[in-house]
Amino acid sequence: MDQQQNMQTYLIPNTSKNPNHFFQMDAKSQIDAMRNMRKNNQTLFGIYHSHPSSPAQPSETDLKEASYPETNYFIISLNTIGVLELRAFQIDNNTFKELTLTLSDT
Repeated sequence: MDQQQNMQTYLIPNTSKNPNHFFQMDAKSQIDAMRNMRKNNQTLFGIYHSHPSSPAQPSETDLKEASYPETNYFIISLNTIGVLELRAFQIDNNTFKELTLTLSDT
């Protein structure tokens, strides 16, 4: 199967009591998503979340709670007027290293 055809997004609810400032994945939904990925022979490509009122820069909490060091982390900032800021990171030596994103129509 073409790898692109096997891509899927799993939406995991934010169960944080303060969702405008923290993100906490719903445990059951996260387990279900990982189970479905194994069942469908999929690989975790990335995890994304938004920062509603701050830049798309990882916080100390983001780093502390990053449970999948082998994946990409995408942060979308909603803190800009008229433009969404999207940045990507990987964990390297317990710090986030920014990735270069390139848009393509293929």
